[in-house]
Amino acid sequence: MIRNSLLGLLCILTASASFVLTGCSRKPSEQDARKVCENRIETPNLYRIKSFNKVNAISANYGNETYMVEYTGEVEYLANIPGAVPLMDSSISSGNTKKGDVQHISGIVTFTKTEKGWKGSDGKIY
Repeated sequence: MIRNSLLGLLCILTASASFVLTGCSRKPSEQDARKVCENRIETPNLYRIKSFNKVNAISANYGNETYMVEYTGEVEYLANIPGAVPLMDSSISSGNTKKGDVQHISGIVTFTKTEKGWKGSDGKIY
């Protein structure tokens, strides 16, 4: 009886450990990349991300493991803006936008592998 209980406990611990270890090795997702972009919005009261799509991704190793997500999407303006305004990742709006206007965006979000997970270009761990 005790042997069966110990065997059951061992199976549960082994399964839990393998789940934790494989969970840490997953690559950043499309949602992770979108969250990085949302966190990098410099003027959240002026625009929001309306759509976001992962186009491609590549793993690389430049002294540390890196994962780059190429994306396209759209931002929607939440207010009238008479001039150009900085968007995320050094993009600039076309200027003279009106509330409700939509602009196409594209770019690359970079993640770096750390002991705690993947660090996005917004400084947060995913």
